[in-house]
Amino acid sequence: MNLEETLFNFLNIYANHQQPVLLGLSGGSDSLALFYLLIKYRNLKALNFAAAHVDHGWRAESKEEARQLQHLAASMHVPIYLKNLNIAQLFGNMEEACRHERLAFFKNLCNQHGYQAVILGHHLNDQAETVLKKVLEGGSLPYLGGMAPVTDYQTLKLWRPFLTCSKSQIKQWLVCKNYKFFEDKTNEDEKFLRARFRKTIIPHLASTFGKKIEESLCRLGYEAQELKKYLDNHLQGYLKDIIKGPFGSSLNFQPHGKCTDFEMRYLIRKVCESEGLKLSRHLIEEACKKIHSKAANCQLLAKDTWVYIDRERLFVMSKPLLDFKEDLSFDRVGKYSAGDWTIEVTESLDSPMPITGWQEAWRGRLSIQIPSGKYSFKRGNSSLDKWWTNAKIPAFMRYAFPTLWADDKIIYEFLATRRLVDAYLKSFKCWTVTLCYQPSD
Repeated sequence: MNLEETLFNFLNIYANHQQPVLLGLSGGSDSLALFYLLIKYRNLKALNFAAAHVDHGWRAESKEEARQLQHLAASMHVPIYLKNLNIAQLFGNMEEACRHERLAFFKNLCNQHGYQAVILGHHLNDQAETVLKKVLEGGSLPYLGGMAPVTDYQTLKLWRPFLTCSKSQIKQWLVCKNYKFFEDKTNEDEKFLRARFRKTIIPHLASTFGKKIEESLCRLGYEAQELKKYLDNHLQGYLKDIIKGPFGSSLNFQPHGKCTDFEMRYLIRKVCESEGLKLSRHLIEEACKKIHSKAANCQLLAKDTWVYIDRERLFVMSKPLLDFKEDLSFDRVGKYSAGDWTIEVTESLDSPMPITGWQEAWRGRLSIQIPSGKYSFKRGNSSLDKWWTNAKIPAFMRYAFPTLWADDKIIYEFLATRRLVDAYLKSFKCWTVTLCYQPSD
C-alpha cells in the first residue's frame, strides 16, 4: 500500500471530519510527507489541520528551518504554531526531556483550539528501534508492542499512520514529488541512543544475521500488542476488580480462582500502572510467590513504592499509609475536618446505610448512622487487634482509619464493621455521619 492510501485509509477510519487535527511538523521527511498528503486530503474531504513545530535549538540552522516551515505553512493556508526550547533549562535525559516538552506543547494546543488528535510521522524503522530497545531492556512480552497507530498520552490522542511504511519509502515519495525536506544531523549523532540504534546496532545485527530485521521486529511488536489485547479481555474479571482509591490501588486475587504465573505477573503490572508505578522483575516474582502461598502481612521493599501482600490481596501505593492521629469531637449536625478527612454529620435518611468494610475504607469513603449525642473520631487501639486478626484485616491498614468513640469507649470501627457497643447503635438513628478522604498535595 502506498503512502497516500495508507494515510487516507487511516483518516477515513479514525478522523472526525468536523473537527481539525494537529500535525507535529519537524521538517524532516516523515512529517513533511504527512503535511503534503494532508493538504491533498483536506482538498478532497474538507478535513482542516494545523501544524506545530518545536525548535530544539540544537543546531545553528534550526531557526532558519523554523522560518521556512512558517513560510511553507502560510503559503498553503495552514495555521502553524512555534515553540522554542531552551535546553539549558532541561535536565536528565535530553531526548526524553524534549519529548515531554513537545507533548506538553501539543496538549496545550489541542486543549486551546479543539484539535481532535496529533498526527506524528513515526514509521516502520522507528517502530523496529522501539521494539528492539524494549527487548534489550528486558521488557515483558505484553509490553514489547512499541508504538500503536492510535494511543492516548494523558488527555492527548496521538495518531501514527505511517507505522507500516519504511523511511526509504517515505523519502522516495518525496523525491518523486520533488518536495524538499530537512536532514537533522542530530538524528545521526550517536551520543543519542536512537541514533546508535539507527546507525550502528540495527545495521550490525542485520549484517551479522544476513538479512533485514526491521520487519521481523515490527511483527514482534504487533503480536505483543495483540497479546496485550488478549490478556486485557481474558483477565477482564480481575481488571474490573482493581480498586483505585485515594491511598493507592489494590486487587484481591482470591475470588477469581487460580491464574498462571504469567497472568499474575501481568495483573501485578496492571495494578502498578493504575498508580503510575513500576516494579522490578525481581519484586514482581516475589509478589507472585507471596500471593500463591497466601502469605499474610508482607511488605516488599521498593524505591518510592509501597507494596503490601496479605492473603492473596495486593496493595500498591506511591506513599505510605500513615496512622490516624487526629482527635475530633462533635455533638451536632455540621461539617468537620480531621487531617485529610472531611466529615459531615446530617439528619438521617429514612433508608438504612450500607455496611462498610476495609474495601470501602480503601476507597476513602465511610458512613454510619447513629443516634444524636457526643462523639469523637480517634485512632483505634490494641483492644481491636484480636477482632481485626480474626476478620483478616491487613495489618498495615488497621490504625490508618478513624474509629468512633463515645464515653471514652470505641463503639464502632469501619474495617470489619464491628458494632462494639450495641447500646449506642440499637437506639433510634437520627444522624448520618459520612467521612471522605481527600489527600492534600
